[in-house]
Amino acid sequence: MTDFCPDLASRQKTDGPFAVFIPLPWLTVAAALPGKSLHIGMALWHLAGVRQSRSIALSNKIARQFSVDRNSKYRALSWLEEAGLITVERRIGQSPTITLLDRDNNSVADK
Repeated sequence: MTDFCPDLASRQKTDGPFAVFIPLPWLTVAAALPGKSLHIGMALWHLAGVRQSRSIALSNKIARQFSVDRNSKYRALSWLEEAGLITVERRIGQSPTITLLDRDNNSVADK
């Protein structure tokens, strides 16, 4: 299943199981948000696990692999940010850089 994240395949193995620890408080808040927020949340945690970092760039291509179009991605990022689950650094012409936060104290989540 190497075509799941083909743009990441050259850098790190991504065809294994989705085996990333997601804190339950984070997950339950994301699940209650509208639209594709949970889809984007799962994509973010997946990328964080693959890249071994809580700060990741989320391209439209990766979002599409999680069945999320560009506009839905931006709405979901806004909802996740408003809920205190992530911070987003937006730059014109580039993918946003997202940092996953710990739900309890809005700090960067521990590994």
